[in-house]
Amino acid sequence: MAKRTYSTGLKIKYKLGLLPKEVTLQIHRNTRRYWDNKLNINQIFGIEDFEENEDDIKLLSKIFEIEKLKKMVIALTKTYFVLLAIINSLPRKENLLYQQRTSIINIIDEFKNNFGLLRMCKLLCISSQRYYTWKFENYCVHPIKEFCKKIVPHQLSFAEQGIIKKYLFNPNYINWGVSNIYYRMLEEGKAAMSLQSFRNYTNLFYPRIKLPKNKKNQHRIGIRATKPFEKLHMDVTIYRPLDNTKVYIYFIVDNFSRKILSWKTSLKIKADISFDNLKQACLENNLFNNETELIVDGGSENKGAVDGFIVNHKNWKKIIAQKDIIFSNSIVEAVNKILKYQYIFKRSFSDFADINNNLGSFVDDYNNRPHSVLKLSPNDVALGKTFDKDKYKEKLKEARAKRIKENKACDKCNFSR
Repeated sequence: MAKRTYSTGLKIKYKLGLLPKEVTLQIHRNTRRYWDNKLNINQIFGIEDFEENEDDIKLLSKIFEIEKLKKMVIALTKTYFVLLAIINSLPRKENLLYQQRTSIINIIDEFKNNFGLLRMCKLLCISSQRYYTWKFENYCVHPIKEFCKKIVPHQLSFAEQGIIKKYLFNPNYINWGVSNIYYRMLEEGKAAMSLQSFRNYTNLFYPRIKLPKNKKNQHRIGIRATKPFEKLHMDVTIYRPLDNTKVYIYFIVDNFSRKILSWKTSLKIKADISFDNLKQACLENNLFNNETELIVDGGSENKGAVDGFIVNHKNWKKIIAQKDIIFSNSIVEAVNKILKYQYIFKRSFSDFADINNNLGSFVDDYNNRPHSVLKLSPNDVALGKTFDKDKYKEKLKEARAKRIKENKACDKCNFSR
């Protein structure tokens, strides 16, 4: 086996205790013992001929000549590696570094001409990109994050932010959720970014009340249809206007498209009204001869005339939720909740006539706004349209490339690296 040779710089670093542990262990123990006891840096032939930029050997040799300074350097180096290990083990390392960003930037600026920018950044556990971001975070006239677009070019451009504002403050979308507005914007091709990016900018431009997290099992999937009008849900919900009367709102919702097919309001809860609502849904969507499952709960409003309809239409089947199947009537209950919390509860209605006169416009708006799960409006899905994932991903890719190019050419400031 050929005898291993070692560079002069490696020997000096070993003597100063600057070699990483994994490198030190690769040196034979006899060699290390010899270096510890016999190696004298001043006797190494040719050390005076080394250039300063070659591992800074000249500087290291001078340090080694002064015993006290050598011990200080070794102690500081060991302390640095201990502190580095502690920092890397902290769960909120990024936050701690960010809190000390001003001190970090000042240290780098003071010594970068002596040791180089990249080396100083590495020493302080940040990248050069982050250094520029922190150094010039207040340099640009950025309305939100205050990061210069030339430094962080993947941010949304000023034009894209303007589009977001335009959609968020559109009075036609006053009853829409964030994801509804996002998919309408995407559908119209006005801008392309991820839903999470859209939410982040929305929270900064137009903070909204956050709904409490649903504590139910998020992974359980209920009954699902494979095409429009294959499964329908029927339910009644109650609303009290200012005169404190009970207004019963009847809904029929398509499982596949989440479209409200028909609705009725009444001061009574009767099976005859449910039947009239069902008949209206069939007339408007030509469903009398369709093979359909009608999912209802066990209330009296879903019996009588409704059972008579099922008997007369052999291609229809009535299913009682949580009795004939283990699932609840959650599809229509979710629609009830949306209509109440995003439309009805935002206004005050004096009596039955008042709510009845406005409910139609609410239903039309709901049916025409993109659904957060379907990514298209219930009306579009009921007509057989589908969301093109590949086209969506391609749009995001193109938008990102265009955004970076536009931001790098930003002329809002005179910054240059």
